[in-house]
Formats: sequence, structure tokens, C-alpha cells
Amino acid sequence: MKQKILLLVVASVVFLASCSKSKTRPEDEEPVKPPGETKDVLVLQRYEDSSNILEFKYNDKLEVIRINKARKYEGEVIAEHYVTVTNEKGSPVKAELYMGSGSNYTRVLVISFGYDAQERVTKIARVYYNPDGQPNPRSGSFTQFVHYDGPQKVIRMEREDNGKTELELKFDAQGNAREADLKVFANGRDYDITHKAGFDDGANPFAVRRLGWLLYGIDLRDIFAPSQLFSQNNVTSYSRVEVSSLLIPEDPLSNEVIVRSEKNEFTCGYDGLFQLTKLNRTRAELVKYNEKVVEDKTTTNLGRLTWGLKKIPK
Repeated sequence: MKQKILLLVVASVVFLASCSKSKTRPEDEEPVKPPGETKDVLVLQRYEDSSNILEFKYNDKLEVIRINKARKYEGEVIAEHYVTVTNEKGSPVKAELYMGSGSNYTRVLVISFGYDAQERVTKIARVYYNPDGQPNPRSGSFTQFVHYDGPQKVIRMEREDNGKTELELKFDAQGNAREADLKVFANGRDYDITHKAGFDDGANPFAVRRLGWLLYGIDLRDIFAPSQLFSQNNVTSYSRVEVSSLLIPEDPLSNEVIVRSEKNEFTCGYDGLFQLTKLNRTRAELVKYNEKVVEDKTTTNLGRLTWGLKKIPK
């Protein structure tokens, strides 16, 4: 009898011991941390058209840290330059452009972005450099100042060196740049380029991490329209009218002007992830020279943008 009681006690102790190992007290358990909430974000990975290839590299915060640019020539792809980007608080503060080939690249341009207390871009400074690393003030360095109407609506950008307005935007109630007037001054010629755009209701991925500002700052406006870069929704279509004028070079004393007017109508198509699947351009050009007007009209297929879906913390 005593032996049966002893065996029962031993069995009970073993059972309780096994229970204590398999079921710890709640206060002894480490709290289970809930997974952080994330959201899906589209980031631009690659752009390719008939002449250019751009590739974008990101860090784990989905900030652009490098852009590689190559050009196509007679069936070959030739590396042309790359841009390294420094970010602070999710926004670009400096972009450095290097040109060269192989392993021999030289820094030729630095773009700096200034912000106000509301974290809005208020200044874009471009400084060119000589091969010896010294600034070259004669090579087109300038600073742009950004003016706003409302929290984020850019209305005007002015150049410090000549006070001319280089970009003027007109926004709708949704924060989309329906009209953009871009003026470019280069090699004695003035370009006046007017954009008009249509939009859908989707979020514009160019607004993520100020990608639009970065692309504008490093002067990719021939590829991306201001309406794409500075709007809250996706551009579904836009037109571009370009007018330029230049004094006749053979007769510098002549007051006669060559007037060139170019109108580009773009049709954009997107899939459900805002991946550009179609971009057609109809180009009409009018040139007036010695009272003679020459017209040329063509329709071409343009490039494709490749986007990637990434996750970032909310």
C-alpha cells in the first residue's frame, strides 16, 4: 500500500514538472511584438526610350541613392554618366553627377536642395566643376528659388542670375499641375515650352521621397514633364507646345529671326500598378525662315517606364 502511494506521488510530481515546462506563467513570457504596419509603394526602377536608359538604385528606406544613365548608339549601349544622391529625413539634399567612361569618372556637377521649416523645397543650386575639382562659375552654374501658393503648390521658379521665371505652374483643386510653362535659356536661344495635362484619381509615385524634385533638379525635363513631377495624381495625357527663336548666324547684324514652333501631343497608357505601357507622340513642327514656312508632322512610339512594388513603414 505504501509502495502504491509512493508511486502515485512520484507520478504526480513528474506530471506537474512536465506541465511547468510546457506552460510557463504569463508573466514569464516575453511579449509578442506585433509586426510593423507597412504600405505598398511604387518606385521607378528603369526608364528606356530609343536613345536613353536610366536605372535607379534605392536604399532600404526607398530613397534614391544612385541613377545610372546610358545612351544607345548604333546598336550599342554606352555608359554616359551616373548621379549619387545624399538624403536627409527622406528628402534629397545633394546630387553629384559624374561623367566619364570605364573606371575614369570625374565629378562635373553638384545640385543642392534647400528646404524651409515646412520641409518644402525653396532652393535648387547647380554648381559645375572643372576636372581639377574647382568650381567653374562660367559654365552655367545658377540657383533657382521656388515660390509657393499654398502648402505644396509650386507656382513659380526664378533664376538668381537673371531673375527670369523658368517654370510656372497652374494647379487645380486636387493639386495637379494642369498647365506648366517652362522657359529654357541655352546657347543664345530661348525655348518656351507649354505643357497641358489630364489626370486620373491615383496617387502619383513621383511624389514618393520627392523623386519628382530630384529628377527636375538633375535636369531630366526632356524625359519627364513638369506635370508628371509636381502633381498629386497620375498623368494620363499631356500636350507640349515648344516655341524657340534664334538670330540667323550667317548674318549677325540681321534682325531677322528664325521662328520654330513645335507641338507634341502625347498619349499615355498605364496598367493597374501605374506601369507605363504606352506612350505615343504626334509631333508637328513649323519653321518660319525668310517668310517660308516648312511643316513636318510625325507620330512615334516613345519609351517605357518600369516600376517595382516595394513596402515601407507607414
